[in-house]
Amino acid sequence: MTSCPTPAPTDGEVRRAIDVFIGPAPQRLIIRQESVIPLDRGSVVICFSPSRSLQRSLIRAGYPYSCEFSVLPNPEQPRWLLPVGSVPTMLSGLGIYTPFARRGRLLKASLAGAIAFGWKGWSRTKVLLAADKPLPLQAMVTEVTGEQRPVFAMSLGQRERFRALTVQIMRPTGGVLGYIKLPLTDAATQSLRHEAKVLTWLWNKVPRIRGHIPQVLHSGEWNGGFVLFQSSGPRKRGPNGFGRMHTQFLENLWQAQSVAKPGPVLVEKVAARWREIEPQLETEWRNLGQAALREAGLQLERTTVSCGVMHGDFAPWNTRQQDDRLFAFDWESARFDVPTLWDVFHFKEQVTFLLERKTTCYAPFGLTRTADNASLLLYRLHSVCEALEQGGPYLLQKINHQKRQISHYLQHKSSAHCLTIN
Repeated sequence: MTSCPTPAPTDGEVRRAIDVFIGPAPQRLIIRQESVIPLDRGSVVICFSPSRSLQRSLIRAGYPYSCEFSVLPNPEQPRWLLPVGSVPTMLSGLGIYTPFARRGRLLKASLAGAIAFGWKGWSRTKVLLAADKPLPLQAMVTEVTGEQRPVFAMSLGQRERFRALTVQIMRPTGGVLGYIKLPLTDAATQSLRHEAKVLTWLWNKVPRIRGHIPQVLHSGEWNGGFVLFQSSGPRKRGPNGFGRMHTQFLENLWQAQSVAKPGPVLVEKVAARWREIEPQLETEWRNLGQAALREAGLQLERTTVSCGVMHGDFAPWNTRQQDDRLFAFDWESARFDVPTLWDVFHFKEQVTFLLERKTTCYAPFGLTRTADNASLLLYRLHSVCEALEQGGPYLLQKINHQKRQISHYLQHKSSAHCLTIN
C-alpha cells in the first residue's frame, strides 16, 4: 500500500493554511495510509492524498467530522483549497476564485465543466482533516449561523506581508453564508482588526451604505490572532469599467465623512510618509518624489481638498454587482481623511496596470481643476508607499509604472488639459 508522502517544502503554504484553519485544537496528527488510527480524543487527523478506505476507517474509529480539500491549481503553486464533495458545494466553492483576466476565466470555466461531469480533484492534490468533534471554526460558524454542517472553501491570498486566509462558508446545498478571514502573518492580524473596525463604523454611521458592504457577523481574538466573519454579497463580479454604479457607491461612501482639508496639510502628510520610504529607493526616484511634492505644494498652496473615507483597494476584483447596486469588500486598506478622488484614481490605475485597459482621461468624472492634478500626484506617491509596504509579485512593476507617470506629468504639465493615465 502506498503511504501518504511527508509534506515537501512546497507543501509549506498548504500546511500553514491548514494549521490556521484548524485553530486551537490540542494536537495535530499527520498519518499515513497504513497507519493505525489514533485514539487520542481531541486530536485532528491530517492526511495528504487520502484513500477512501482510510476515510471509512476514520469514521469507524470515531472521527465523523471531516473536511476534504483539493489543492488548486497544484501543490507546487497552491492558491485555493476546494471542498471535495457534492457538485453544488464544489461549484459554489469555486466562487471564491473570481478571475478578471481572460486566462483565469478560461481556467475557472474548465474547472466548473469538469466538476459538473463528476470530477472530484486529483488524488495527489487532496488533503483530509478528520476529528471526533467539530473544529473550533466549525463550532463558531454553527453558533453564528445555525448551520450544523458547514462546508468550506479557502483562498490563501497573495499579499505577502498582509497575507490572510479567506474561508468561504457554505451550506451543504451550496448557499454561501459568509466569509471568514484569518491572518497568516502578524501584519495581517492588525490589518483585519482595522477592517473589522472600519466595516462596523460604516455600518453604524451610514445606514444607506449597508446594502453595499459586508456586515460583521463576528470578530475577535482567535488562537493568538484575530478572526473576522462577515456576510456575503452578490455573486456576480463587478464591471471592469468605471461607471454610474461606482460613482453612486463612492458618493454614498463620501457621506460617511466629509471634510475640506488645507492643501499644505495634505502635502505634508504625504511628504512625511514619503520620507519614511525614501531610503528604499534609488537617488533618481527620491529626486522625482521631491519634485512631485514641490509641484503639489505649489498647486495646493492656497486651496482646500475634499477628503473623506477611502476604500483603499477599490478595483474590479474587490467588487460585486446585483442589478444596479455595487458591492465592495476587502476593506483592510481603508483610510480616513484622504482625498476622496483617490479611490477613483486607484480604480482606473488598477484597470490600466493589471487588466491592460487604457483609461484616457478623468474629465468625464469632473476632474479638471488644478487641485485635482495635485491630488493625483499625491496619490501616485501614496501608491508607491503602499506598494513598498505590502510587497508582492508586482512590486517593481507598480513602482516603475508610477515613476513613468510622475515623470510624464512633470515634463508635460504646461500642456496638460485633463488628468490622464498613459
